[in-house]
Amino acid sequence: MSEPQSQTQNAEIADEIIRAVTEVKLKFIRNDFSIMRWVRGIASILELDVDKLVWEVAKLGDVCLVRKCPKQDEELMIEGLVERVTDILADAGAWDEYHAERAPSAYRYAAAVALWFDIMGTYVGGHIPVSHPLFSDAVAAAIARFLATHVARYIADALSSELKNAKRKYRPT
Repeated sequence: MSEPQSQTQNAEIADEIIRAVTEVKLKFIRNDFSIMRWVRGIASILELDVDKLVWEVAKLGDVCLVRKCPKQDEELMIEGLVERVTDILADAGAWDEYHAERAPSAYRYAAAVALWFDIMGTYVGGHIPVSHPLFSDAVAAAIARFLATHVARYIADALSSELKNAKRKYRPT
């Protein structure tokens, strides 16, 4: 077997594994009233297809794994999920430039917003400190503004400002 053919075959196997894992997550998410409430609401507000959005939530989030994992792993999984959501929300262009075509990046961005709501309601104040930049009042207001205007730049701007403030606050002097 030639190397390019082997790489193609490996990529296909990897894609199949990702698809199978996502299907398992999808079943869990569809049975979780809390997450589905956010997904349906965000899909309605942003005029997106619920099935496509829930698929992106399943691909992006390990919510089902976090809720079923041993306590010692929970902190790391939540931290990873928060990092992924932060990275996606910081990229306003993923929504602002592509939502009109309903591109995959727009669904991914909307999935991050849905997961933000779920994380905020489930983990902030417990596993996540209230002072975390992603869950600041400025970012929360920007997300509300995004849902009203469908412009993601406000989230990226607020998040950038909050992350800079956090770095300054904790920088050794």
